[in-house]
Amino acid sequence: MNARLLLLFALTLVVQGVHADWQTRSWSRWDIGAQGAEAVIGIDRIELERLGLVDDQASLGKQVDRSVAFLSAGVACPVTAVEPQAAPSTLLMLRVAFRCSAPLQSPQIRVRLLFGSTGQPLHYASVIHADVRSDALLTRGADTFDIAEAATQRRGTEVLRDYLYLGFVHILEGLDHVAFLLCLLLAAPGLTQRLWLVTGFTLGH
Repeated sequence: MNARLLLLFALTLVVQGVHADWQTRSWSRWDIGAQGAEAVIGIDRIELERLGLVDDQASLGKQVDRSVAFLSAGVACPVTAVEPQAAPSTLLMLRVAFRCSAPLQSPQIRVRLLFGSTGQPLHYASVIHADVRSDALLTRGADTFDIAEAATQRRGTEVLRDYLYLGFVHILEGLDHVAFLLCLLLAAPGLTQRLWLVTGFTLGH
């Protein structure tokens, strides 16, 4: 019992030394037209503060210029406008306009490592195209969203499979998550309780 308490204490110290949640989370809302797109791209200021990143519009503009692209037929469309967007004091937001030289073919959104100084940047994109809304979660390993493909209805089992995999990888990539799961396992008195704790934490997270 004393050994278990000591191990729990050691794991607690490990968790304190790790960022509580070390991913950078940004988001965007896209409106796709016949020959281009407009996007509002934002990030919470508290995200930037937590990770020690610069908190101003110019810094966000540089990140967007370096990281965000709208593509038609595999070719990046030029950016025609980057403007500060009115936002609550807790957010940084920009409006970005893209104009393609020809009508859209196989439009895609790409967000590569926006504020990627962290281990695993995450970007949530909400897209409206032809009055159909699609949502995407972009990561370091999957940074491109195919809009036309997303418009095709996916089976529920495929969506469940993809998100279970993403959740599993997300937990394993965060040392704080692994340490917390170990604490749960050590604290639970039996195998059944341990399984319920791990499952509940995973689903809740």
